[in-house]
Amino acid sequence: MFRNKAFTLLESLIVLSIIAFLCAIAVSLPRPTEKQVTKSFLKKYESFYSQAQLSAQRSNRDTELIFNQNDIYFSDCHKRLQRLAIPKEILAPSRKMVIKANGYVAPMTLIFSNPEGDRKFSLIYSLGFGNYRVEKSK
Repeated sequence: MFRNKAFTLLESLIVLSIIAFLCAIAVSLPRPTEKQVTKSFLKKYESFYSQAQLSAQRSNRDTELIFNQNDIYFSDCHKRLQRLAIPKEILAPSRKMVIKANGYVAPMTLIFSNPEGDRKFSLIYSLGFGNYRVEKSK
């Protein structure tokens, strides 16, 4: 007796309906808001900056933080390049910041914007031990 090894129409429809259901779920997943993205980035930046500051003090040499639109880099005390990715909703200024061996940072303001060019927030470094504050746009 000869038996055909193809899928039946019913089996194909069941598989297609499962795939369509999974696609519908994937499309409807909530995306983080701009506020959540900014908050998450600032939390990661705080840790990243502390790591750069400690690396400068540990190696007793100046460390450069290099900002570009998509990433922030610094070379740690073991000469490994450390990188913090910037979310696509945030654009950073292209700039360098030097963290002195004692942890000091010269006063400066870094203005972050959205892709349309509107200011989102600023990192303001004051005189002192490299402390900064965040000023959000209104």
